[in-house]
Order: sequence, then structure tokens, then C-alpha cells
Amino acid sequence: MIDLAGTWRLRCNARNIEVDYPVPGDVHSALIAAGIIPHPYKGKNELACRWVADEEWVAVHRFELAVVEEGEYTLDIDYLDTVATVLVNGVEVLKAENCFRRYRPDVTKALKVGTNTVEVRLHSNTKAASEKQAAQPFYIPYSTSNNPIPNGNMLRKPQCHFGWDWNLAVVPFGVCGDFGLSHARSVRIENINVEQIHLEDGSVEVDIHVVLTGVQEFGEVEYSYFFDGQHQSFKEPNLRGSQSDHARFVVQEPRLWWPSGQGVPHLYDLEVRCGEQVVRRRIGLRKPELATDRDGVGSRFAFKVNGREIFCKGANWIPADALPSNATPELTRKLLQAAKDAGMNMIRVWGG
Repeated sequence: MIDLAGTWRLRCNARNIEVDYPVPGDVHSALIAAGIIPHPYKGKNELACRWVADEEWVAVHRFELAVVEEGEYTLDIDYLDTVATVLVNGVEVLKAENCFRRYRPDVTKALKVGTNTVEVRLHSNTKAASEKQAAQPFYIPYSTSNNPIPNGNMLRKPQCHFGWDWNLAVVPFGVCGDFGLSHARSVRIENINVEQIHLEDGSVEVDIHVVLTGVQEFGEVEYSYFFDGQHQSFKEPNLRGSQSDHARFVVQEPRLWWPSGQGVPHLYDLEVRCGEQVVRRRIGLRKPELATDRDGVGSRFAFKVNGREIFCKGANWIPADALPSNATPELTRKLLQAAKDAGMNMIRVWGG
């Protein structure tokens, strides 16, 4: 994959603003770095920053291709927040309105040898939300006690961006995740899902489900699975369109994953190969259960892991920072390490 992250250019034509834009990252952070807006964490500055979400912004990046090979090219867009249009060399390749999903638009016909331009038009989420509300047959209320900015419930976007009891309200947005260009000559690995079956004798069956997409007729295609020192290979003649496949591995004496304070959190390496594509995962073998058996006052609510009942000690996880640019992997690791050091063994992912 060609990584398209880096320093893009960001502009707002209505306000005659143009600044550097680090991708991945949010628009507000880029404007703070450029001195266009004050930092919203200070005093009542968030009120002076709310206009940003009401405007239309355009993020532009240029990259070089020495050759456009046979096969299919797709953009790999991990986190696009939220209402946006993506163009490559002036050709519209995507209309997005859901920041909770990954996008992989086909851009094969839009590419050219030499300089290519990708343009992400970031439409106003606040205006889009109001337009969706107005289009409903009846009014759909939002949480007025939590959201100073209205109608966030109309969008597939974190509701806390519109304000919350612990959060500011500026509706951050932007190209906030990985952004790259992928190429597949014959078959593309779309998705990998792992299912564990823990058997009575202590062994574990590991089912690896893969979705493959054939992008053109290319003769016989071979794909392989590697797990726990075991290897399985398969061949598929002239795969076209999407197809599910799976491999099963049996681990006779598994090294189990345990929560903090209960044992070693062992992880196994999984690798799936198809042509030039290699996808790697790290998998913990564990059996979680919810115990709801009857007790003296009703039904219990207790968790078990690998047959052992665990007394859970933990906290809610909200976004690591109100601005996505600041929620780095380093900060996430630091916060999780702090939770572990405090004796916690469970994190509830807050859903707002």
C-alpha cells in the first residue's frame, strides 16, 4: 500500500483560509497549529471555535505514480469524519456520511501516470445534521442537556462531538485515520474474522474466516494461512466477485490469554497471504462467559474467563482526547497502562 498520510493542504474558500493539514488529524487541530483559532480547552474559547464546523473545507494531497499497473486500485480510508466527498484527479469516487465504517472506493479509472491529486471535500456536519432533521416526517429529539449543538443524532458520528457533560462542543471532523492507495492484481483480502471454539478436552479450534474479492480474471490464485506453527494453502481458479473462505486450526495445548492480574496474556500470531498481500493479526485464546445463574436475591451478573470467575475492577473509556489529532497510540497506551497500574482489569468502552 502507498501511504498517503503526511502534510496535506487545507482550505476554506468562504473564509479565504489555507493552512498545512497533518493527516491523519482533525481540522480544528490544524487551525490551532496555524494560529487561526484559539485552543478550545482554555476558558470559553470553544465558543469562538464553533464556526469551524459550520463551514465547508477542502483537504488536498498530491502523489506520484511511475506506472499504473493492471488490476484494481482502491483507496483505503480508515476513519473519515463524517459527511464528505472524495475525488481523485477531479473524478468523484466516494460520497461518505458514516465515520464508523471503512471505505475502499475503486479509483482505478481515475489514476494516471505522473502526478495525481486526491481531494477530500469536508462538508459541514452541523448543516448536514440540520438538513436531515428538517427532512424527517416528525421532529426527532436529541439530548438537549448534553448537546449544546443540535441534531447530532441525525449523523453516524460520535455524539459527544456535539457536547457532553465531560466534553466541549466544537464538532471536530476531518481525515482522522489511515489513508492509503492499495493495488491488487487478482484478488484482494477484504476482511478477516476469527472464531474460537473451546472444547471439553482443553483444546481450541480456531476458525479463520476470510472474505476475498477477485478483481479480474487472473488464472489460479493461491492463498495461505499461518497460525501457531501450522500452515494451510488453498488454490482458487478464476475467482471473480466476493467469496468467503475459511481454515481451521486445532491448538491441542493452548497458552491462554488472561486478564491483568490473573495470568499471562499470551498472544498468537496469525498471518494470511494472497499474492503480494499479507495481513497479520495477534490473537488471544480465551473463553469469556457471563454467569447469570440464580442466587438468593435473583440472578447474578458475573464474568468468567477461561472458566475462572473474575472480580472486575475498571472504568469507562471515553475518547482519549476531545480532538482526534491528540488521541495518539502513545496516549492510548499511557492511559491503559495507568489503568493497569491502578489495579484495573476491565475497561468498558463508552458508547457516546
